[in-house]
Amino acid sequence: MKCTEVASSSLVTLTAQLTLASEKRRNASKEALCVEETVTGRAKEPVLHVIVDFPFLVLLISGGHSLLALVRGPTDFRLLGESRDDAPGEALDKVARYLKLRDHPDCQGFSGGRAIEHLAKKGDPKAFPFPFQLAKYRDCSFSFSGLKDRAYRTIIRMEREYG
Repeated sequence: MKCTEVASSSLVTLTAQLTLASEKRRNASKEALCVEETVTGRAKEPVLHVIVDFPFLVLLISGGHSLLALVRGPTDFRLLGESRDDAPGEALDKVARYLKLRDHPDCQGFSGGRAIEHLAKKGDPKAFPFPFQLAKYRDCSFSFSGLKDRAYRTIIRMEREYG
């Protein structure tokens, strides 16, 4: 299945779930939508309730892919952008492996992305400037391979310089 097909089916599924939520909570306008966000890995208690009217933009970023779409209705949407190459989670997991974060005492049991986020909170956001790789494109697609490759090259350079 192509990335576009996965992204489109994910958007259809997401829109269908949002539509079902709106059917259950239809106390606003006919086109109102209730989005329920739950905390992954914990009890499925709603942590946020928002009424969203059509049209709206949806940004779906997961470990496996990402997409940006304009949603005009439950079955009417336009895909504006999606992952061009590596998925966000794949890129973060590989960078975490390059850095050997599974061995870091503060990151035991963390996924790659969670380990990077945890340690980044303690770091200097300006220590390693990374340019925006897609600045030359005039669309809304995402690329994470450039970020992953730049991180890898930076890690190799730092290992050579500092051992």
